[in-house]
Amino acid sequence: MPFFSISMDVVGSTALKKRLAEFSSLNDTNLEEHYRDLLRSMLVSMNYFLELVSGDDVLDVQRLSLIKRIGDEFWYMYDLDELDAPEISRHSTHMAQALLVFLLDAHFDLTAFLPNTHIREELRWKCTIDLIDHAVDSSRVAEDELDQFISKLLSERAREGKSHRGSVTKAEELFALRNQLGIGVGYLKEDKAVFVAKRDFIGIEIDRFFRIARKAEKGKILAGQNFLSLIQMHKNPTSGKYSFGTQPESSSSAPVLPEFPVELIDFSEAMLKGIKGGYSGAYIYNEYLERADYEGFWDIKGLELMD
Repeated sequence: MPFFSISMDVVGSTALKKRLAEFSSLNDTNLEEHYRDLLRSMLVSMNYFLELVSGDDVLDVQRLSLIKRIGDEFWYMYDLDELDAPEISRHSTHMAQALLVFLLDAHFDLTAFLPNTHIREELRWKCTIDLIDHAVDSSRVAEDELDQFISKLLSERAREGKSHRGSVTKAEELFALRNQLGIGVGYLKEDKAVFVAKRDFIGIEIDRFFRIARKAEKGKILAGQNFLSLIQMHKNPTSGKYSFGTQPESSSSAPVLPEFPVELIDFSEAMLKGIKGGYSGAYIYNEYLERADYEGFWDIKGLELMD
């Protein structure tokens, strides 16, 4: 099952949380409330990426899933099932465009979300993306294995005829325990148990993906070589920069993104902790253009760009 693996991470988040903790300690304010405000700013910012995907004429937001959110890191998958090679190439190119616009435009002053904390800086993101060809969704395996444990627990409690702390005797308690142990979300529907498994993946390509993600940089897309091989880009021999598309000139009247630099990077076996053969990728970024340069390009169907 091929898919794009996309990691979005807030730049400098540890330093920012440290400042919040220090401010809270010195001023006797509610640190948990500050953390909630920070999380809210991340979620509002991330909604802009979702708007870009949902407003595109090629990308399909229903193919996008959030695998997990770990604090200030968001891990998405974009499902490529039933797409042929040309379609995957088109989706790759449009996803790169969406990410480039997001990284340039999704920053904003945190003052609005962290009032009275004297923090005057912008929320900024970094991003890693690659094509994953081989990985196993671990949710089904986890469900089977943990259900064996829960079944054993239930049968032991039934034999003992006891009910004490830690026992599971009701459907609601069973759902709660399954959810706490990471199997998935469970609920009752017409007296039947319904479970929605949480997706997660395991495989050497997943390990490689998160190891290269350590090299992600502020405001840049770090694209792995598998993803790069799919993008339609053209290099301007004069400027040495790139634009999306396969031809230097297009007959299409659709506006195009301004040219952007692409910076190649190699990952050694040592950096990848022994993944044979190493790997390569590239930074795709634009560090000087403003939103106005993109407004003609990106049609998000009436959705307002974020201030």
